[in-house]
Order: sequence, then C-alpha cells, then structure tokens
Amino acid sequence: MSRSTLYLLAVLLAASAAIVSLQFSNAAVQIDNAHWTGTPSPPCFIDARECGGHVLGMDENGRDVLARLIVGGRYTLGVALLALAIEFGIAAALAGVKRHAGRIASAVVLYLADAVGALPRLPLVIVAVLVSHRVLAGAEHTIVGLAAILGLVFWPRTLLVWMQRGAVGQEPLRHAASDLVSIILLGTAVDFLGYGIFPPWPSWGNMLVGAESNFEVAWWVVVFPAACIFVTVIAIDWFRFSVPLDVARGRGIAFGKPKHAHDDTGAHDDAVVITDP
Repeated sequence: MSRSTLYLLAVLLAASAAIVSLQFSNAAVQIDNAHWTGTPSPPCFIDARECGGHVLGMDENGRDVLARLIVGGRYTLGVALLALAIEFGIAAALAGVKRHAGRIASAVVLYLADAVGALPRLPLVIVAVLVSHRVLAGAEHTIVGLAAILGLVFWPRTLLVWMQRGAVGQEPLRHAASDLVSIILLGTAVDFLGYGIFPPWPSWGNMLVGAESNFEVAWWVVVFPAACIFVTVIAIDWFRFSVPLDVARGRGIAFGKPKHAHDDTGAHDDAVVITDP
C-alpha cells in the first residue's frame, strides 16, 4: 500500500468519525431524567430498551456513556491531531531557519530547542493552560488553546530528532505516530487533573475523574473510557511498527552533511538509513 493511500484512508476515517460524533453532541451532555434514578445505570447489552436505550449505561449524572465516549473521542483525538500539526509546523519552520540562516540564528534555534525540551512537560502544560484560560473562553477556544500548548511543548523533540537523523521528513508516519501517542497520553493526564477540557463537555481524560469512587459502584463509567485510551494507543503503536520502511521513509530536507552511500563509480545515494527509536 502506497503512502498516499495510507494518508487518504486516515483522513477519510477521521472525517467519518468526526461527522458521526456530531450526531451525539447533545446526547453527551443531556441528562435523561426519565430513566435516571440518581445513581449510575448499568449497561444493557442484550436489550437496551430496559434502560432507556443507553447501551453502555449512564454515568453518575444521568448522561449516556456511549454518547460521551464518542464525543469525548472527537475532543481527545481532535486536540491530539491539531497539536501534532502545530508541532510539525513549528519544527519544520525552525528547521528551515536553522538550515538557511546564519550561524547565530542556527545556534539560537538549537539552544531554544534544548531549553524548551528540558522543561517538564506536564507542569509546563498546566501552567500554560491556566494562563490561556484567562484569555480564552468557551469550549472551542479551550480546545484550540490546549492543542496549541501541546504542540509548543513537543516541537523541540521533533526538531532534535530530525537534526540527529540528518533530514526533515525521514519516516514521517512512524515519527508522527510516536508523537501522537505521547500527545494523547499527556492531554488525557491534563484533562484528568481538571486543567484541560471542562465538563459537561466530555473527553476520555475528564471522564475518568473520580475513577476510584466510581469504580466501586459503577465499573462501566471507568472501564469504557480507559479502554478507549488503551485501544487507541495500542492501535496507533501497532500502525507505527506495521508501516513498511519504504512507505514510512521520506526524503525530506537535508540538514547539512547527510550520510552518503558511495558506489564504485563515485556517485552517491542520498538515502539515509534510519533505525526506529
């Protein structure tokens, strides 16, 4: 399967999931007063009519768990994908500056990447989110702000990896999948701690708030969002290692002196041998 085909399938799948999730936006925040008894309702796998059509049950506030999982997936993965795009955009721009600018600009980019990359990510994201909440308001602005902060946190890693490998764009699919997993996990942690996407709008992270107390009386409220995070991370990691090298590898922008493979005629091949981290 070619690289363009993989890109197209990924875009179509993401677009389809986003469109489907729009149908559940109201159900994710609406309380079913007709069937809610004040406590979480268990799943109805056999006959959903017994619990008002809530196949995966209701949470402690009487909201449909399935709808919240779907909409929460849109927010969680949407933030992660937007953050990944911002990260790669910043890294590519600074890589171009480092390659074409003078030594002083190149040194400034390198030191900036080292300085930002040395900072602890979770506290840095929390502080940046707290500052952004005073400037931005609304769920949409919070999502964009969180994605921008995550992208700003991860770009030094991308730039330094590209510098180490000698080119921008080598194995872009594998590198993107690796960073996407890290962004999802960090974003989920921020939501879980209450600094990311705020209820009533769901994310897989904020659905786990109060997991310890909920697990004793309503295991489904904890298990289903945790399973979504686990399955998504494993699937992306499996995709990362299943992509053939000839598909994952890209030529990219050389950073200076790439490693050339010389033949007997004196010609050289610009391909750079990459090993997966």
